[in-house]
Amino acid sequence: MVKVLSSGYGPSFSIDTSIKNENGEFAVVETELSFKRNGSKKIVAYSFAELLLQEIEASLEE
Repeated sequence: MVKVLSSGYGPSFSIDTSIKNENGEFAVVETELSFKRNGSKKIVAYSFAELLLQEIEASLEE
């Protein structure tokens, strides 16, 4: 996994190279601080471009 966004003391967002979509792009996952213990991760976008668009839209709403 390649970390692309950190929220400080909360979850981290990483490109997970083990999850590839039908276009050959890697999914972006959210992992909590407890990831090293429990390995839990949640898909938040199916590509980095999708994550970037979500972040831009969220910042415009604020």
